Amino acid sequence: MQLNWALDSTGIRSEWIMRLDADEIVTRELADELDRTLRSVSDTVGGMTVNRRIHFMGRWIRHGDVYPTRTLRVWRNGRRCCENRWMDEHIVVDGDIVHVNVDIADINLNNITSWVTKHNLYASREAIDLLLMEEAIAHRETTGHAMSEQASTKRWIKQNTYARLPLGLRALAYFTYRYVIRLGFLDGWPGLVFHSFQGLWYRFLVDVKVYELRRLMSERRDTLARVVRAEYGYDINQ
Repeated sequence: MQLNWALDSTGIRSEWIMRLDADEIVTRELADELDRTLRSVSDTVGGMTVNRRIHFMGRWIRHGDVYPTRTLRVWRNGRRCCENRWMDEHIVVDGDIVHVNVDIADINLNNITSWVTKHNLYASREAIDLLLMEEAIAHRETTGHAMSEQASTKRWIKQNTYARLPLGLRALAYFTYRYVIRLGFLDGWPGLVFHSFQGLWYRFLVDVKVYELRRLMSERRDTLARVVRAEYGYDINQ
């Protein structure tokens, strides 16, 4: 995992570390609240979650079970690791986790073609991760560590409910849940595009790739690792 390598190899000396992706910004409210919280937090606290809000096609996506998403982005130096997963990896920490109820803003400034291209690559990685999970060979380092409660709950639902539903139909069910039951339609036209693409198209594409990899493994009588290397050029044994 590149993040673990960077954290271990770049000589970071600060007591606290914050992860921020290239398309994210720290809001003024978050900066002020972190300044107050870090001055008074207990020594037992190993990490902090913040709210992540998504801006898509110029609009803040508020509905569809998208906001607020609690994500662990601040942790004590030396008391963390990043999960070794192909997708949906989380920072896990030693110690308690507290929530800072203000936002990181994820603001997508790229065009929709760039978004689709990026998520096509993500779909390949998530399909691999799902199949690794099914084969029970994915490495999960959880003992003695903690991730955010929301992330842990979503992970459990994904592995124990979503993963057991039929391919394809589960993507439609997930979109219906987000767009209708969780009121995603209130996000207007940008919301329709976002929930359709991220909640239906992307999930369906993952299922198609899972189906394709299973078919190729069966036809070639080969392992997942060799099929993935031949089709995607990834070495999943590293």
